[in-house]
Amino acid sequence: MASMCSIPVRYLVSSMVFFAFVFDAALRCSLSITILVMVNQTTHISPHGSFIHKKWIEPGGEQGIGKLPNYSFDWDSVTQSWVLNSVYIGILCSQFPAGHFAESFSLKWILGYGVFFMSVLQLLSPLVVWWNVWAFVALRILAGLSIGAIFPSANALISRWSSVQERTILITIATQGYVIGTTITMFVAGPLCKQFGWESVFYVFGAAGVVWSLLCYVCVASSPEKHLWISEEERAMIIANRPGDFSRNRLIPWGSIVLSGPVLIFCIRTFASSVLYTTLLIYTPLFLDHMYKIDLVTNGWISGVSNIMSSIVALISSVMADRLLQSGCSINKVRKTFATLAIVLPAFTVLLISAMEYSIVVIAGLIVLTNTLGGLAGGSDSALPIDLSAEYAGAVSACVNFVANLGAILTPIAVGWLLEEKEDFRHWNIILSGSALTALIGTWIFIKFGSAEKQDWSVPSTDETTPLLVEPL
Repeated sequence: MASMCSIPVRYLVSSMVFFAFVFDAALRCSLSITILVMVNQTTHISPHGSFIHKKWIEPGGEQGIGKLPNYSFDWDSVTQSWVLNSVYIGILCSQFPAGHFAESFSLKWILGYGVFFMSVLQLLSPLVVWWNVWAFVALRILAGLSIGAIFPSANALISRWSSVQERTILITIATQGYVIGTTITMFVAGPLCKQFGWESVFYVFGAAGVVWSLLCYVCVASSPEKHLWISEEERAMIIANRPGDFSRNRLIPWGSIVLSGPVLIFCIRTFASSVLYTTLLIYTPLFLDHMYKIDLVTNGWISGVSNIMSSIVALISSVMADRLLQSGCSINKVRKTFATLAIVLPAFTVLLISAMEYSIVVIAGLIVLTNTLGGLAGGSDSALPIDLSAEYAGAVSACVNFVANLGAILTPIAVGWLLEEKEDFRHWNIILSGSALTALIGTWIFIKFGSAEKQDWSVPSTDETTPLLVEPL
């Protein structure tokens, strides 16, 4: 059947995965905004749970969201931490099962049902939270279990839909949904809370996720072979140039994957960079507010511009990486070059930020520059699971995403402990420079000992094949 639209179907599939990551970001980030309205933060402030600050949420204050209704709940800081972090428990617990399912079941259904169930839980959130806070914590854990399938299934899906010449750009388009989704959530959640109440945030993102799930059923298939309206020309081009052999079903060599040196080293590098970028994402607004007295609106614009610029650079660097690979550059040189630039340059600007006090314009410019330079990772990080093993990209990415989320959980604990002792430029210097040095060490280990070459265990022998539990559609 001829293609039903002029857009190549492989780019349509990548764009659909992009929006799946948008909903992933909305689930993780929206509660950090809605909790400002849900809970009386003036009596319970928790540096461990979020980057909330009392001045930001004073009803009707100059720097607040606006005139807000009375707070709905009076949770202490421990309860707030459980509410905010519960989704990460689900995400962590889901990674290895999700990696297995991504290689054994239909990818279309794993991705689609993951977003669908998460969206339904979003729609149920206001009802559940009014009923019981610990039931809400359990719901958020379930939502994390649902959304945790996105990263492994996205990598496995793109590995089947991308040619060797386009693998970097297609996976980068998909994963930038998380960056853009964070920006959208931060800008949309506040006005929704102000105009329609905090419940509206759950309803809007939940309903949008359900609509996306229906579109996923129509637009996405687990592979080009199963898509109903892709052109024969595009189907043949993808199948002839894919980075892996998907003609046979196979058992997942979990032992070889988790003990693989290149996978372990990539995990170390991912954990280290997660520490840096979690610090920038969560604590930069707090740093600007406390140390430079920059208001919430300006903070939001700085974060928004930073994320947009980061995505633009990520897309450009992914195209450059694909072009370099096509020109004959070795995959190790290309991936390690972009990995180095994506950490060394931002780490340098972070060290500048922590070194001394600047004017507001200079500090804002340095932060935007730091996040923009981080987009250079688009030429390296996103595609590495596919590089190491296109056939088992879902399983490899499950390992990587596990340690990335572990870094996202442990970093706020360490930062909160430091800020509890005393909050001044000296302690902020320790936080910022410490995160930069951690990322530099992880990157050095990757450059020295890591590899982006396809691994031997990625090619299954004949006796390792097995039927899929569900035929991909």
